[in-house]
Amino acid sequence: MTRTRTAVAMSISLLAFGAIGGCKDKASDPSPAAAPAKPPAGRDAAPGASDDVAAIKAVLEAMHQAAAKQDAEAGVRCLAPQLQTPMLRMLAVQRPLEPKVRDIASRLEAIDPLSSTVFSVNVLPVRTPDPLRRALQDGRVQWERVKVEVAGDTATCALSDGADGQDRALPLKFRRIDGRWYAVPESMDEDPGIIDEMNRSADKMEADRDKTAQALDRLDADLKSGKITQENVREVIREFARGLQ
Repeated sequence: MTRTRTAVAMSISLLAFGAIGGCKDKASDPSPAAAPAKPPAGRDAAPGASDDVAAIKAVLEAMHQAAAKQDAEAGVRCLAPQLQTPMLRMLAVQRPLEPKVRDIASRLEAIDPLSSTVFSVNVLPVRTPDPLRRALQDGRVQWERVKVEVAGDTATCALSDGADGQDRALPLKFRRIDGRWYAVPESMDEDPGIIDEMNRSADKMEADRDKTAQALDRLDADLKSGKITQENVREVIREFARGLQ
């Protein structure tokens, strides 16, 4: 996997604590100049700590709902605006590939689960994670375990663990931008150049969309013909990934 695709995948996958999601087919505006859609209701930040906490929890709820519906675009819209543009461009490229990618990933899973994961991450770098999945009980969010700390225009969030009483910080922060709260992956603070990398990755995905489609067709044919086995699957997927670089 290239460094740019690694950065893109990690910027989103870190929110999932290891969970992997998908996307729902629907139209989106891939234009790099497109303005982010208005955030979900409740994200306007009124003065006062309690209002800020409610607004931040609304962002978390929107991300949780996006994961439940496998709606990658809705999840992306919860992130800081500078992250949204390259990720929406990548979504526009990966969306038409998803049916074939899911079919190939399913057949790879039966041969070697690790190869299936590596394959999916390379072709579909934008994920739909749920930052609240550890706070779920019987399918419902235990909001009493969600703790938000606000400091000016930034905030952090942690989940209290019912087992040992310890708080566990989520690997994302929140920033108030133009009066609204957005989620920001920690990886963005750790790597200031990640936005440039994501834009380069979006450029490459757009330029290589035909090449990627052809590579998927070849991989699909090899799977159907039985050429890919437990003995060679990992090398095949490594070669496939190198071919996308």
